[in-house]
Amino acid sequence: MKELIVNDSLKRLSLDSGNLIVKNQEREIELTIALNQVQRVLLYGSPQVTTQLVKTMAKEGVELFYFDRHGKYLGYLDSLKMENYEKQKEQFTALSQPEFEAAMARKILTAKIKGQEHLLRAFDQDDLLDQGDYAHFRDAVEGIGSAVTINEMIGFEGRAAKSYFYCLNLLVPSDFRFYRRSKNPPLDPFNALLSFGYSVLYGRAVSALKKRGLNVGFGCIHRVKQHHAALASDLMEVWRPLMVDEVVMRLLKNKQMTTEQFDTNPGKAVMMNKEARVQFYRELCLRMEEKHLYIQSFGKEVTFDYALELQVESLLRAFHKLDPSEFIAIGDTLYD
Repeated sequence: MKELIVNDSLKRLSLDSGNLIVKNQEREIELTIALNQVQRVLLYGSPQVTTQLVKTMAKEGVELFYFDRHGKYLGYLDSLKMENYEKQKEQFTALSQPEFEAAMARKILTAKIKGQEHLLRAFDQDDLLDQGDYAHFRDAVEGIGSAVTINEMIGFEGRAAKSYFYCLNLLVPSDFRFYRRSKNPPLDPFNALLSFGYSVLYGRAVSALKKRGLNVGFGCIHRVKQHHAALASDLMEVWRPLMVDEVVMRLLKNKQMTTEQFDTNPGKAVMMNKEARVQFYRELCLRMEEKHLYIQSFGKEVTFDYALELQVESLLRAFHKLDPSEFIAIGDTLYD
């Protein structure tokens, strides 16, 4: 078992003779697994975790992610052992140069938009979209290519995003139709799925960056603000359509999820029930474990996690050499 997801606040996790133990409200053991068989643990809501288990997980490098009961990412078990201040100095130096920052933003946003168009074409099996619909994405890519400032690029990306979600709404089953992209809170089942998946993706990006010693708070597209891992948000942009959106569309097209699996709380937020969260997370993990030729120059098929590691390595090279061409934005090799 690489992943363990616990989404019941009444569960208790502890350590016994090298084993991770999960008990229910009645203190009955529901799961026993060797800790060295677990790569990461994701907690939704407020399951209890003993101090002994937390310390051992930190020592053994087992990742621990915290999410609220809606699926919003809250935090990650961290250690100063992961910090590399020499790398961070190179990171700050590179991102303080406007030309470098703009070139990085251009690569990321271009890759994201190409990924969006690629996904729409893959799921438009009934030819509901025409060339005029796809032209919005090509126009956005051209606009970003000629833009000088990051704000200009974000403007083109924003217009492409409106077209993207408009087109997605035409392709989903009628009971999952949505008015617009809503985040905090998600106001419909489709947006609840996206928000949950993006939160998982965000956590993976935070983990990948911290493992290589980078500061997650300083990025190029997303601006510095309190409690936001801007660099992780930058990195995950190219993976949104490729990982999360694809899984959501496949589940809905295959009628593997229904609107009865979602609840609406008094604050109008729509969220998956416990069983749906487990189902969706399982499908997301299966997608991430698939091997694809994400990076043409690497020459072989790899999983998402491995591709993400290669991407972060390319980011380190770009910072070190002050050369944005070193950075692999995935889409610049996958879709061309």
